Amino acid sequence: MQTTGNLGLRKPEGTDNVDISDLNANADILDAEVVKLASISEAGRMSAVDKTKLNGIAVGANSYVHPAAHPPSIIMQDASNRFTTDAEKAAWNDKETPAGAQAKATAALSAALDALDSEVDVVGSIPITLTPGIQTINVERLSMLSHVAFVGRTLVNLLGRDGNCESTAGWTPANVTATLDSTNIKYGTNAIKLTLSPANGNVYRDYKDRFKAGSYYILVADVKNGNLSGGVYLEVNFSGGVGYRSGGLSASTTYTTEYIRIAPVDFASATNIYVALEANGATGQYGFFDGLRLYEITAAEYTAIDTMTATQVAAKYPYTEGISNVDNIYINRLNASTGAIEQSLYLWDMQAASNLDGSIADSVYQGADGRFRVSREYKTVELTGDLPWIYAVSATGYKTLILQNYPYNGSTLQSTVIKYDGKVILRSALTTGDNQNINTSNGDFYLTVSSADSGWGDAYTPTIAEIQAYFKGWVMIRNEGGVGTLYNGTGTK
Repeated sequence: MQTTGNLGLRKPEGTDNVDISDLNANADILDAEVVKLASISEAGRMSAVDKTKLNGIAVGANSYVHPAAHPPSIIMQDASNRFTTDAEKAAWNDKETPAGAQAKATAALSAALDALDSEVDVVGSIPITLTPGIQTINVERLSMLSHVAFVGRTLVNLLGRDGNCESTAGWTPANVTATLDSTNIKYGTNAIKLTLSPANGNVYRDYKDRFKAGSYYILVADVKNGNLSGGVYLEVNFSGGVGYRSGGLSASTTYTTEYIRIAPVDFASATNIYVALEANGATGQYGFFDGLRLYEITAAEYTAIDTMTATQVAAKYPYTEGISNVDNIYINRLNASTGAIEQSLYLWDMQAASNLDGSIADSVYQGADGRFRVSREYKTVELTGDLPWIYAVSATGYKTLILQNYPYNGSTLQSTVIKYDGKVILRSALTTGDNQNINTSNGDFYLTVSSADSGWGDAYTPTIAEIQAYFKGWVMIRNEGGVGTLYNGTGTK
């Protein structure tokens, strides 16, 4: 027997017996379906209530068309859904990409490191020449006073005490009267005053023995014009060579520095080298001179002087009597804005020296521990009678004395001696009095003493005690002849 597909009604086939129960079952099924209402899950008949609702729906009620535009206020926002403005969008679009941001950050870091490196990098030294008095040095950056270093410098006035202008002795006048003036002074207690008689004159003296072949020099003096109509000048004349004259001074109120630079070629063939103090004008007119000095300099200094002012020359080559070394360094670090002292450093009794042209010098430096040390190239020694002098040999007009095995610096050996009267004695051949030299093979130091200074005649050999007495200021005489009489071994000492 077959059944229907939807309700399952029984369908007897032709060969089947008709069973009343099958018919009744079909009737029951149909009767149940007739009253079965539709649900959301099963089909069925529409109820009257549903029909009423359906009839109440207007035509087209289920036809919706979304509007083309509507206000944003109708849309609800939450943490995951927000509106953005054009300004915010533009700001977001301007934000750097990760790669671009990294590139900019790398460049900024590199620039910062370069700036830091330049700050901690060693700044090049500032070359300066130490001069007496106060010097102001501007530095590139603020720093503590550390790692201070400098080299020594020695100024030797080759004119000795002649340069102090405290005496007119030794100067030869020409058309002038040379006197001492204690009112118009620059150094010490006197200056040399030249008064013309009749007109255009000078005083001069030969300093050939102060020059050595191949060396450069600068001659400096402080001059003041009293009332000279033609001015006051500094001169140097070379017998057998050329002569030079300073620019001259016409002002009369203050002292001004006059100078002349001298090259080796200037005096190579000279037999005399005359330094002259010159006054030009009319009879009775006058001028003043003080602080005369002659310094050996380097070829580089000789060239640089040509570009310097008189004030700069005076600062670099100040007046000194005899030997003067760099000493008593006092350093203040000042605030650039207020000028207030922020830090001070005082190095006293350093005595940093050099040779005459400055090519070999002591060096002063600050170690890692902050302490100052000196690397010595030169030593200052007072030649007294306490040193182990011995007699060497006698010659006409002088004796030669020796300090044996004296310390020296090999092939770079240089020595300068200042005599008790201020005369500068340079290293030279031992051919007359007031010469000095050192034997570089054994360090023996030789000094010649003139008979006029010691009182020892050519025929007399002094004892060790008498040599010691000489260095203590004693002069020997022959009592029978009085002061100035040389002792030659006879008579009473």
